[in-house]
Amino acid sequence: RFGGLVLMERDIHFEVVARSSGQYRLYFSDDRRNPLPASTVTKAEITVMRPEQDPETVPLKPDATGASWIGEGQRVDSGETMVRISYVYREQPYWIDIAFGALATVAPVTGPEPRPS
Repeated sequence: RFGGLVLMERDIHFEVVARSSGQYRLYFSDDRRNPLPASTVTKAEITVMRPEQDPETVPLKPDATGASWIGEGQRVDSGETMVRISYVYREQPYWIDIAFGALATVAPVTGPEPRPS
């Protein structure tokens, strides 16, 4: 919907949009891909793991509309960088590590909300 990578965990989908500039956005939807508010989860963060560097934790916060979680960290330049997406859903923590290259897109995360396709 928003140009990111979509994954499913239990009964929800989540879409991660990541930019090499260090901008991140996390959307949630139900099992039929109907949008869910950011409040569906109680905490969300991104941990960026660059080769031979300490991990960078990027706290995410609900955006102004309450539709997604958004955060900004340092620029990502290495193709070997891994990203951990973590959140708490129904009081159960979840996380997954994904290669940054599988997530990276070129359009900015900030500005008007992308229109679902």
